[in-house]
Amino acid sequence: MNFRKTYEIGGDLTTRMNRVFSANTPFSDKIQHQVTPGIGYRFVPHVDQDTLPFFDELDDIEESNKISWFLTHRFTARNPVTGKDGKPVNTYRELGWVKFFQDYSLLDEHDEINTENRPWSDIYMDARVYPFSFLSLNTELAWSPYTSHFDTLNLDTTLTSPRGDAVTTAYRYQLNTRKTWYTRFDIKLTSSLAAFYSFEKRPGTGCIH
Repeated sequence: MNFRKTYEIGGDLTTRMNRVFSANTPFSDKIQHQVTPGIGYRFVPHVDQDTLPFFDELDDIEESNKISWFLTHRFTARNPVTGKDGKPVNTYRELGWVKFFQDYSLLDEHDEINTENRPWSDIYMDARVYPFSFLSLNTELAWSPYTSHFDTLNLDTTLTSPRGDAVTTAYRYQLNTRKTWYTRFDIKLTSSLAAFYSFEKRPGTGCIH
């Protein structure tokens, strides 16, 4: 029987800044904007795994020595309502967030074999927006600082009913490998049972169920 053992060292350093803006809309009277910048580090040593079976990419623990930066913006709305006792009560609802992050590989920086060293990863952006309780908008982007092109672009929209049913439509793009439209229907049959149907379509081709 073969074994492998390794260790991981890492940590994050962050700070947080807040500012509250007056909104004066039917949905909120104030909106809080929270900004969280940070940096991180992760180190995983090289481990010889040639004698171990390989089933998928999860079986291979890759060596890592990288520094990361990230920046998160988060928006929360406050809405004053009248409670059951007639007194004003503040309710809060998250409107959405957006996060940017990027890695710098110290391994690629010192790689003398690879003549095209590219230690910087793509610049990633994840965003979730909830303009209404029944609507959510999701975005995932990956932009290459070396080619100045998007390597990944995923756009999702989900509508949800009060009963728990939902319909999701998405555009998914991966450079040179993928460009599809994805649709999914979720139906809540009972309190503990649900069903879904989904299909994916490449432009100019048929559907992939």
